[in-house]
Amino acid sequence: MVGTNASASDLVVRTIKKSEAIIMPVTINGRILKTDLNGKLRETGLQPGRYDVSIGEGENILEFTVELKEDQIIYLSAVVDSSGHIRVGSRKAPLKKDDAATGEVSLSVKNSSGTPLENAACFLADGVALGQTNSKGLLTFGLKEGQYEITVSQDRYDDVLVSVDVVAGMDLTMDVLLPDSDSGEGRVEEVIVRAEYQPSSSLTLMRDASAVVNVLDIEDISRVDESSIAGALTKVSAVSLEDNRFAVVRGLKGRYVSTTINNAAFGGTDPYRRDISLDLFPSFILTNIEVQKSFSANKSGESTAANININTPKIPDSGFLKYAFSTTQIDSVTGKSAPSHYGSESDWLGRDDGLRDRPDIVVETTGVTNLGSRDLAVINEEIAESFLQRNEVTDQEIPWDLSTSVNTGSRWNFGGGMHRWGFVAGLKYSNNWDLRHENLKQVEDYTADSDDDPSIRVFRPFSRGTTARERSSNNVEWGGIFTLSAELWESQQVTWNTVWVRDAEKVTSVDYATTYFASTGDTAVSGPDKLNPSIYETGRNVVLQWTEREAVLQQLLGDHSISAIGTSISWQASRSNTTYNQPDRIAYRFMVDGTARNSTGNPVEPIFDTLQYIRSYENLDDELEQLGIQVEQNLFETERFQGSLAIGGGYLGSERGFRRYTYGIALPTGLSPRQSPIIACGENCDPYALNPNDYLRPATFGANYFFEDLSNEGPTNIGLYDADYSIRSRFATLSFSWIDRLDLSVGRREEIFHQGILPFAQDKVFAPQFVEEPDTIDNSIIDSDDSLRALNLTFYLPYETQYRFAYSETVARPSLTEAADGAFNDTDLGVRIYGNPNIKITEIKNYDYRIEHYFSTAESVSLAYFRKYFVNPIELAHFRTLHDANVEEYTYANADSGHVEGFEVEVVKTFSVGDGEIFANSNFTLVDSELVLGQAFDVHQVNAEDEGDSEKNVRQMSYQPDSIFNFTIGYDYFPWDFSATLTYNRTGEKYSRILDPDLDLISEDATENVKLLFQKKIQYGISDIGVSFSIDNLLESEFSESIGDLHDYRVYDRGRAYKLKLSAEI
Repeated sequence: MVGTNASASDLVVRTIKKSEAIIMPVTINGRILKTDLNGKLRETGLQPGRYDVSIGEGENILEFTVELKEDQIIYLSAVVDSSGHIRVGSRKAPLKKDDAATGEVSLSVKNSSGTPLENAACFLADGVALGQTNSKGLLTFGLKEGQYEITVSQDRYDDVLVSVDVVAGMDLTMDVLLPDSDSGEGRVEEVIVRAEYQPSSSLTLMRDASAVVNVLDIEDISRVDESSIAGALTKVSAVSLEDNRFAVVRGLKGRYVSTTINNAAFGGTDPYRRDISLDLFPSFILTNIEVQKSFSANKSGESTAANININTPKIPDSGFLKYAFSTTQIDSVTGKSAPSHYGSESDWLGRDDGLRDRPDIVVETTGVTNLGSRDLAVINEEIAESFLQRNEVTDQEIPWDLSTSVNTGSRWNFGGGMHRWGFVAGLKYSNNWDLRHENLKQVEDYTADSDDDPSIRVFRPFSRGTTARERSSNNVEWGGIFTLSAELWESQQVTWNTVWVRDAEKVTSVDYATTYFASTGDTAVSGPDKLNPSIYETGRNVVLQWTEREAVLQQLLGDHSISAIGTSISWQASRSNTTYNQPDRIAYRFMVDGTARNSTGNPVEPIFDTLQYIRSYENLDDELEQLGIQVEQNLFETERFQGSLAIGGGYLGSERGFRRYTYGIALPTGLSPRQSPIIACGENCDPYALNPNDYLRPATFGANYFFEDLSNEGPTNIGLYDADYSIRSRFATLSFSWIDRLDLSVGRREEIFHQGILPFAQDKVFAPQFVEEPDTIDNSIIDSDDSLRALNLTFYLPYETQYRFAYSETVARPSLTEAADGAFNDTDLGVRIYGNPNIKITEIKNYDYRIEHYFSTAESVSLAYFRKYFVNPIELAHFRTLHDANVEEYTYANADSGHVEGFEVEVVKTFSVGDGEIFANSNFTLVDSELVLGQAFDVHQVNAEDEGDSEKNVRQMSYQPDSIFNFTIGYDYFPWDFSATLTYNRTGEKYSRILDPDLDLISEDATENVKLLFQKKIQYGISDIGVSFSIDNLLESEFSESIGDLHDYRVYDRGRAYKLKLSAEI
């Protein structure tokens, strides 16, 4: 017995081999104990907290951590198989102190078809009757602690003798199946918990892994109360996010990171990239996240930076029901007046009800070349009237954020506890808001002087100004999971898993801009002091946007073990469907042109820039199928050495279709944008107050102004495409283990890759001759056969220390649109990006070194160094040689070479303080990278003065932060079931994109965040009630971007967030 606290708890251990009790050593928090002759050990009066437990001796020792709560009993059943390996199952229950000498047993008696049996008699071996089952086949009784043999008898069925292990203060529920009387003699069943051992500590998984891995489990995520997988990943060393959605690991963005769910690939929801938007996935769908940073042959060949594998639940330990509700108030958002625009009645559900669909008149006339007797002018007027609606910006007061979720699951044992099946289901809904008041400083813009020699281009600044932007967004998110799993004879498991996520975002963005120009005759302008304050332009840019993203994954998984021959088989078949829908994106601009003046010298009346009125409709559908199998065979096993061979293969195939229809106002031939119609609203008209619905009418523009289909501008614009890619893979890994000395695995992976994109071409046409399925141009095809090697080596040093080394070869392939012979408009960046059909696959060599020391299963320290070498890395390049010098245009090109290297330090430590415990976790990463751009970038960034300039031809990789620092410290006070946690995150400066090659790169300034979280649990009857309160962005940090020395180029306040969460668990 340890301690005498009235609110203490109990830990019970039972050790079994071949259904017989055995004596085994058990260590609890360093105290060496052992089970008795009955294979039992009971420690009573334990204080609530974490306990390090080890069972076994010699080479067969199993170590894990359990966490005892107040007035709780945990029963551990350790089963030793014929080879000496130990599996542990557990049961948890409230400790019944009013009758601590007895335990309660509930029998559920059924026949072989599962029908409950009434009046089944139950009695002990000495003939003492326990009672008869009721109409539901149930009987409940109490027994003193000990082992009992209970006979269950009913007419027409054979008797069954059941061995029961009763634990004082703990309830036990058993399923008993009675065989038909003609099936043979009665049988004896011993019912014990036979759940496979699941390491309770993420550090245990990290320590036992053969590769360099970081693990984040649901307990780690609950401690910091992260609602999405994207947010949870930022707590892992060397992980940051791009646009708060896409993972960046060790300074390498999406193309270098593979993401899987239960080792199955998942389709992307972005039309222009393949990586997964991780903000879609709620954290409640997982049991843990494995971030494997060194490549192994059973992972995708594109896992250069990491493979992020999201593991979902299978059979729960016991039945449960959880409900949670939270609401959040943000200082800079909640209760504020924000710009908004029209929406459908079902927007709150995250689904448009059809209000934003293309107008009927446009759909009816699409593809029609012969209008018959219909009047073209009338049709154009109908089209204009249907488009020229719902353009106004309205005001809305932002409500509180809210989120609610429900999770449930259960399990059933049958066959005397030899078999089991269970399910897990969950659903989550959230409605969140954001409001940004952004201040943007316009940098010097450039225009090219004409010269007799076209190879020489001289650039001069001609404008500078400021922009104030209001941007509101409303996100409605859904997430769901359903898992059904069955396990037979401890060694055969089959699981059906469905994951569903959906996100809808409504964005309203309004820019209020003022731009000052240089004097038109001044050809030597340099700097803002040369700008003429009397020559200016003011205006309002508006974007109204609704985007829906949805993804469904269905998986069938199998794990099988044939212990007699040392073989294990894992297989999976999966199918995912992802969709992206952006109906009716509206973008327009009003402006006052200060360069045009009337006879009195005052600015002319405001004009509407017709070339900047655009409505677009986008839709993406991606279907992905995957099959995979892995067979592992033990080759030999002695007391000191083990060897195994794993072979496997798979197929992954994806088909993707994208449609984008874009419409704008067409100008008569020869009319320039500055000759657009004047809107007569007075010389001092305020463009900020104009309502476009008052002016966007056919009568305003005259008969020569019609709507134009801009879906494709010639054969180089990818407004519509069909694409496919596939990977056929096979691999083999040979593993060798010298027990407690070293583990070595050597593998090789072959991948046959195919990617093809079929962009459509169409000429620019006026309504109503919109072309639905235009003629096609040649495929952009990539075929490759890649052979990739991997080596992972672990040396086990004294005192729980191990050293790892890994070498591997990986690839990074261009995305569908990056390799296409066409262009697309990136609405997020507001630029046109051209594909590059000559782009090459990137080849990478990876080196990893890490030393780890484990103080216990919950405490460790590690130091890692990594270095990666790139040949033909793919990066974004700027165009200045295309037909339209006024449009920012970009492409993807191969740099010559590059490398990235860095250090990671991580410390996890716990300290006992009185009746509580302090938990501390800290990790720090330093990253540096270098790209040698080479001739490919010289072609795309023509500037004679820069040729041979080493500074212009070398830069860091995009979205690579120079450092990442995470620190978490928490205190658990066990008597009150209360915890307080403080987290600090800092992500260093990182280059995000190119504005112009003659300017410095745009970089996101270092960001930091502090979060304070309080959590309390209250036992109410059979329920655990949870209350938590958090303050996020405690320091009220801002987001800012810089361009060289121009700091705060773009800046906005993220606001402090206050969140209250209530939960209940049964």
